[in-house]
Amino acid sequence: MTDCARRRTQGTGFVLLVEAGVGTCTVEYIVATDPDRIPQDAAAAARREPG
Repeated sequence: MTDCARRRTQGTGFVLLVEAGVGTCTVEYIVATDPDRIPQDAAAAARREPG
């Protein structure tokens, strides 16, 4: 999950989940909401705008 959050682009799964209204199921959301359990750079990357 940490590696996924650090990516600079969003995957198709991210787009599908957000479009379906379940953005809370994305890796980025999970990582961003539990920042104490992952490296700080991954948490910051999860909170940035995709694209």
